[in-house]
Amino acid sequence: DLTTSRPSASVPTTPAKAAIVTIHDEINDITLVSMKRRVEEARTAGATIIVFEMDTPGGLVGSTLEICTFIKNLSDLKTVAWIHPAAYSAGAMISLSCDEIVMAGASRMGDCAPILISPTDGLKELGKTERAKVESPILKEFLDSSHRRGYDPLLCESMVRLGNEVWWVEDGAGGERRFVRKSEKESLMTKEGSAWKPVE
Repeated sequence: DLTTSRPSASVPTTPAKAAIVTIHDEINDITLVSMKRRVEEARTAGATIIVFEMDTPGGLVGSTLEICTFIKNLSDLKTVAWIHPAAYSAGAMISLSCDEIVMAGASRMGDCAPILISPTDGLKELGKTERAKVESPILKEFLDSSHRRGYDPLLCESMVRLGNEVWWVEDGAGGERRFVRKSEKESLMTKEGSAWKPVE
C-alpha cells in the first residue's frame, strides 16, 4: 500500500490509503474479472485510492469497455493510472477512464486504432465500413473520458483515428499551448507577425 496525505490549513486529515492494481500483458475477460476482484478487496481493506499500474500492449475491445465503465462508476474511490512503462491501445483507453494519469520516466501511451487478428491469417486489414463500425464505440469511449476528465478531445480522437495528424503548439508571445489539426497549425504559423510554433 501507498500512503499519501492531503494537508489542510485548519483541520487535520486522515492519510488516504492507496492500493496498486496491476494491469499487465494482454487485456481480456480474465483481466476484467481479476481487476474487479482486486478493487473490491482493496475497498474492503479501506483503500480510498486505486492506482492502476499499466504495462500492456492492448487487448479485447469488449473487455476493455467493461473495465472503463467499471472504473468510471467507482465514485467513492479516486482512480489513478500509473503508466509504468507502457499503455498502448486498450491500455490507453483504460488510463483515460481514470481520474488522473501519472507517467513514469520514458513511459509511452496511445495508438488505439482497432485491428483485426485472424487465428489463421494473423493481422488483417479492416475495410472502410468495418473500421468505422468497430471504431465507433472506441471513439465514443475516448471522447467520454476526455469530457469527464478534462483531457483534450482532439488529442484523444487522434489516438483512435488513422491519419488524424495533431500538433501541440504554443504562442511564443502569450505562452498559450494547445493541440490543433495540421491545417490550423499552418494557418497560425503563416499569419504575419505570428509567434506560434510547435512545442519542442
